[in-house]
Amino acid sequence: MSLELLSHRFAEWVADYNTARVHSELDGQTPLARWCEDAAPLREVPAERLRWMLMADVERTVNKDGVHFERVRFIAPELNGLVGERVQVRYTPHDLRQIEIFRGDTWLCTAYPQDQLTAEQRAAVLARRHADAAELGRRQRRRQPPGPGAAGPDHRARAWGGHHRDHHRAGPAGAPRPRRRWA
Repeated sequence: MSLELLSHRFAEWVADYNTARVHSELDGQTPLARWCEDAAPLREVPAERLRWMLMADVERTVNKDGVHFERVRFIAPELNGLVGERVQVRYTPHDLRQIEIFRGDTWLCTAYPQDQLTAEQRAAVLARRHADAAELGRRQRRRQPPGPGAAGPDHRARAWGGHHRDHHRAGPAGAPRPRRRWA
């Protein structure tokens, strides 16, 4: 028997079993007749969400080089800045060409094996890394106090450890002050 014939006969059996054959457990009704009598409303699930609901899932930590799963490093631009966070990985067990990353029930991104990224995907990851690094640098500069070259009336005092150099004495009173040599 061919696979096509088996598939056809199985579909006929399922249709007969659910629409024509009466069942004693259903008080002599077919499953279809019983289902049609049920007044409970059906809730439709969008196809994309249904696909994710049917995937296997595990929890993983985002690392500097992406999400490690099944001895493969998966990466996506959206994972930058999430190092150390726990995320849900949803996947199709027989197809690891991509995985879906979730934070709780919220979809975050689709990640791909790092060694199989297209040139466009690789460029997107690198662009996001550069943007995140630039933003981190801006934040760090905003947090740092002004340095020795900062403008203001006492900028020389800050440069020389809190005192203007003309008032600073090294050692006992009257001792010569060491000269600073600038290279």
